[in-house]
Amino acid sequence: TAKLHVNGSLRIVDGNQGANKVLTSDANGNASWKDLNGGSGNSGNVYADLYNGESQKISNSGDAYTLIFDKTTLSKNIQQKDNGIQVKKSGIFKANATVSVNIDDHHARYEVYEFYFAKQGQKIVGSAVYMTFPKYTKVGEKHTVALNKLMKLEENEQVAIYVRKIAEAKHGNKDKNNISLVNEACSFNIEKIDEIN
Repeated sequence: TAKLHVNGSLRIVDGNQGANKVLTSDANGNASWKDLNGGSGNSGNVYADLYNGESQKISNSGDAYTLIFDKTTLSKNIQQKDNGIQVKKSGIFKANATVSVNIDDHHARYEVYEFYFAKQGQKIVGSAVYMTFPKYTKVGEKHTVALNKLMKLEENEQVAIYVRKIAEAKHGNKDKNNISLVNEACSFNIEKIDEIN
């Protein structure tokens, strides 16, 4: 078999070379330059980083609903839809979120809240985390929970973060809220890390 041995630098020029490009080959061994920040096969071509621009009250009702992330710091090949992230290209994605809440009422103590990722409105198994407040929880305290999950998303599928109180309010009025999101202290990001095989 033929071998190429280079002792020193090598320059390959075909008119498509440039900064942040990599040399890739097809099934026949034909090589071409591809943009490192875009194009098929690149893990970095779909991403989003969102945060909450406003506070949001979390109901005591026990119903599940989406958290609102209305501000975007960075994004590529995504669309914000129904308070979630809709991807424009399929792939395997890494999703992370940090949710910080403020205690608005002392009735929050002993209550349990569930946070989870949902794809197309359906809970993603293994993504749920829970937040419980101890007996001596005080109004004004802040608590934080983190969510992390790998997931497969097809083109135009949407992922969002849901929250619900486990069961109806044991303390206080179920039509009010005991906790709320801390303004600009909650983040939600997603990044494509691989293709679907």
